[in-house]
Amino acid sequence: MGSALLASIVAGILAGSVGVSPSFGADPAQLTRTGKPHAVNNAYGGLAVEAGMLGSCPDAGVVCTGSASITGHGARTASILASATIYVSPGISQSITITLAKRGQRLLTKLGKLKVAISISLTGPDGQVVTAATGGKIKQPKGA
Repeated sequence: MGSALLASIVAGILAGSVGVSPSFGADPAQLTRTGKPHAVNNAYGGLAVEAGMLGSCPDAGVVCTGSASITGHGARTASILASATIYVSPGISQSITITLAKRGQRLLTKLGKLKVAISISLTGPDGQVVTAATGGKIKQPKGA
């Protein structure tokens, strides 16, 4: 019996019995800090935050998925200013950008700057979740 055939049989058994991903030998997804977060104007007339993080997905034929959220202090209590689902195609690295929700846009426009905390999680083809957090002050971009 060839080793490739044996590996596919074992992968099928594991996937069917315990729910393990069939790509169990794949490299994990990665999150790398590239700088500080900052606000930018997006193409739809709103505001977005470039998180200063780079998400990488190994070339295993499976899209890496994850989530990101931005929290910050509003007038009185901490609130979620944005949340998004992240998709990173196999074999590439991309910077993570999150569009601010209406509450986040209003606060940034009103105050001119916000102190934010960004939390990102990314699941690779191996099924393992990689998490990272960053934060800092974001300023309203010019022309917004």
